[in-house]
Amino acid sequence: MSRSAGDHNVGLSGCNEASVLERQLSDEQLLAKVLRDDVAGPSGVDKARALMVAHGDLGRMLRTESHGLRAGVPLSEDEISLFEIMRRAAGLIPKEVSRPVINSLPALGVYLRATLNREGSLNPRVLLLDQCNRLQEDAALENYLSLDPNTAARELIRVVHKHGGSAAIIAESRRRAEPPFEAALISHAKFVGRTLQAGGMVLHDYVRWSDSGCQSMRALGLL
Repeated sequence: MSRSAGDHNVGLSGCNEASVLERQLSDEQLLAKVLRDDVAGPSGVDKARALMVAHGDLGRMLRTESHGLRAGVPLSEDEISLFEIMRRAAGLIPKEVSRPVINSLPALGVYLRATLNREGSLNPRVLLLDQCNRLQEDAALENYLSLDPNTAARELIRVVHKHGGSAAIIAESRRRAEPPFEAALISHAKFVGRTLQAGGMVLHDYVRWSDSGCQSMRALGLL
């Protein structure tokens, strides 16, 4: 993630969707990479362009039978098999579940209110976000607060690597309002933030949620 921790301010701003799309290869470019150049016929680029003209996009191609793909485009048996593999792979991918965008402190509060229990548990959770601040994973950090800072940082990085994500928010759940963040916890959060940043990730915030609301280290200027 290109933003630094200081840029975030759990005034997490949404990412530029257009810039993400610009980094993705077009359907035609992807096809051109996998279709073969025929010795006495069209190149992979030419075949990709012809398929795009005939069908419009890769999704329509995958919904087209083999004889329809071959109409006007000389595809080999291996290339037809490639489309069949893509069809089968697409059928195995579960439909994407809408993921909340946590790009502000109010949005974070709405998510925590709906998902965190307030049973007095001291085990925080880590919310892992992608580059557009969409939630990737909400994972428990068992016994996290009993760990020394080095071990806690390693545990958090392990969870981030396991589930993926560009940034993290650590969230505690408490039954009732707590006093201000303890100095030792602030120091710990700063250490974890520096460790994550060295690995190319960002600690967006450390928050404490209770019935009376949400305390944010970032909003209080402590991170």
